[in-house]
Amino acid sequence: MPTPSNRSTTSTAILLVAHGSRDPVWVLPFERIRGALDQALGADRVGLAFLEFNQPSPAVEAERLVKAGCRVIALLPLFLGTGMHARKDMQTVLDALQRAHPGVEISLRPSLGETPAVLDAIVATGAAAAGASASNTAP
Repeated sequence: MPTPSNRSTTSTAILLVAHGSRDPVWVLPFERIRGALDQALGADRVGLAFLEFNQPSPAVEAERLVKAGCRVIALLPLFLGTGMHARKDMQTVLDALQRAHPGVEISLRPSLGETPAVLDAIVATGAAAAGASASNTAP
């Protein structure tokens, strides 16, 4: 794991952005993702924020990352598709963060569900489920 002494302030921070939910159980997978990225990149290079219902907001998490010395932040929307939140709301978040932190390079990545690795994982999981279902119903 990186230590504070070998982290570069020019390293890209990842700001995961999820929708949010009133259900406290809903957030657990996102916290696991953040925990795994914390281990891989260091907690001062990973943020998790929510558009609504949960805290922190993208503004609060971006501020924390900037205070930790990050000068490059990639927003990674944790959405399966590119709906209204991904097309409109994430652009609004990006614009606000860029205005708030003009000395920081902030970019918006594609929604997680639009990436080849995630699409491949969904297909593999679906194929495995179909295979399991077929073997469970065979005589």
